[in-house]
Amino acid sequence: MLRFQVEKHLCLIVLKMKGKIALEECFAIPEILQFFNPASFASKGVIGDDLNANLLDIHDRRLKQMDENDVEFMVLSLNAPGCQGIADQKAAEEMARLANDRLEQDVLKNPTRFAAVAALSMHDPAQAADELRRCMIEKKGFVGAMLNDFQSCGEDGQGMLYYDDPRYDVFWKAANDLRAPVYIHPRPSNKVIHEMLWKGRPWLDFSALGYANRVNMHLLGIVTAGVLDRFPDLILVIGHMGEHMCVICAIFSIN
Repeated sequence: MLRFQVEKHLCLIVLKMKGKIALEECFAIPEILQFFNPASFASKGVIGDDLNANLLDIHDRRLKQMDENDVEFMVLSLNAPGCQGIADQKAAEEMARLANDRLEQDVLKNPTRFAAVAALSMHDPAQAADELRRCMIEKKGFVGAMLNDFQSCGEDGQGMLYYDDPRYDVFWKAANDLRAPVYIHPRPSNKVIHEMLWKGRPWLDFSALGYANRVNMHLLGIVTAGVLDRFPDLILVIGHMGEHMCVICAIFSIN
């Protein structure tokens, strides 16, 4: 009984804690909605009353909800899959630049409450490195970058680019030299993978299992390809309690 009371008390302390920092907080710009409509992901009432409207808002309802929940500071990122969901290279690069420009403007309206992580197209590693440098050096309010897992590519949009390929070293070097944390975030599977793996069990494709499976495979590819050995100052951020990586690392240590 005493243990229960102590645990309950600690939980209440956490819930009432002031000065919280919220990371991985999505926003959207109208232009991104033509590529991916979040409302198709969660209809009205599932995540708030209107998910798209909430993503487009930064300084009104979002700020009020931050105050109501004692969130002092929020790090904003373009909604997933973001530029990784845009298979056309030119369109993805233009979207990243536009989103980052818009996000800087919004952050600077209230820099004591907001910061940003950069959106990047990963079609061309050198271009991604340049955009990361632009955000971290030339622009204000950026504290890193977010990559929504693999980069869609190809005429049918079903191709997948992974960043353990040696040609991405130019990007990882830029992140390493800038000491810019890179958050690897989940995204939905493409149509081919969904059809092969998840069609008969779609409820597992997202946060229940698919997100973690895809991200930890990508991350392990990066690690075992020697990226962290070549760039020892590289900072990778993985959310959602590590996307099962804690269990996988324990298995690796046994084997």
